[in-house]
Amino acid sequence: MRITHPDSLGFLFSRSCEPLTISDLSSEGACELEILVSVGDTEYTFKSTAVGGTLTLRLSDILRHFETPLFSHDIASGFIHVKMPGIGVIAMYTEDEWSSWAGSCIFGGCHRPADEITALASGKYWWTFRPQSALTYKFSKEYLAMARPADECADVRLDLTLHFARAGKVSAVWYERIAPDATIAGRPSIVVIDCSYMVIRAKADELGYADDTLLAYDIAGTDADNPSTFDMPVGQRFIVARNDSRVRGWMFRNSLGMLDTVYSWGDVTRDVNSEMTTFKTLRTTRELDNFSEEIWSVDTGYVDKKEMLQLWYEFFRSKERYAILSDGTVAEIVVDEIGAEHQVGQTGNLSFKCRLSKETEGYDFTKGVLEDFSDEFT
Repeated sequence: MRITHPDSLGFLFSRSCEPLTISDLSSEGACELEILVSVGDTEYTFKSTAVGGTLTLRLSDILRHFETPLFSHDIASGFIHVKMPGIGVIAMYTEDEWSSWAGSCIFGGCHRPADEITALASGKYWWTFRPQSALTYKFSKEYLAMARPADECADVRLDLTLHFARAGKVSAVWYERIAPDATIAGRPSIVVIDCSYMVIRAKADELGYADDTLLAYDIAGTDADNPSTFDMPVGQRFIVARNDSRVRGWMFRNSLGMLDTVYSWGDVTRDVNSEMTTFKTLRTTRELDNFSEEIWSVDTGYVDKKEMLQLWYEFFRSKERYAILSDGTVAEIVVDEIGAEHQVGQTGNLSFKCRLSKETEGYDFTKGVLEDFSDEFT
């Protein structure tokens, strides 16, 4: 018995990977196999029947049940190594006839050509669908992810280019040492980097430019032996846009399994959806339960480029989405309804309705000392 899989990268995308094939069974008739599947620290066992000495396991369907959110407080800032969950499959027919297979996966569904996936896995590109020159805002959250092949050290070295209003172009090396226990020996991994404005602004202050306005910043890989040489991944530029009260930031997990950000600048309206359960006793109606939640109706504003339209489609396809609030915090959302009115092949406005995934409290505690009373304005 043997288990085979057409994997050539060292990892799989959970939603688009090929099936596993169990073959070369001693019995050509129908035989029941016991299958043990483990992903990370979670595992479960089930039975399946092989016919003609072969069994095909739909690995993509299995891995979907193991998907977990990528964003957490663990990657709120800085450089974090994201371990690719290990996959283990053991198929057993008898005590003497069994086989095993092991690999790694990313919770995503990428259908790009094989050469592009190979380039991503080698660390050539950032795992983002944002334009190479993208807008960002001071309140927002921006993340970039890069692949780290299994044979590379955990240390990360990046070329950071800052563009100031007065000082102009300033270059610096952004170096981070990752703890040895953040990686798994022999397995590829992903480094997620918080490159939000506030993070880069703090680095600019450390370099002595606290009084200068940061207009834009570029982040690219460098050659460790020659920091002036651009290596992998290629550069990504963020242009710091002016504050605009209409702008809303939305973060989501793209089909590569990493975090991307998109912005809307249309109207956002809020409504409250309430459901109440009542009962009547002794000719008196009483309230048994009630539930109210806030619904946001969002207009993206006019989308004038096909690339941005595709980015919004990535947002709508995602099952892990967040609203970036004005204070820079992030809240998970559920999208209930999506609308679009434009001709095929053209751009236009998009709209959607969403609500916070977690119910919020409707009050706050008093945190200050009561001020002295004054009748000046009474």
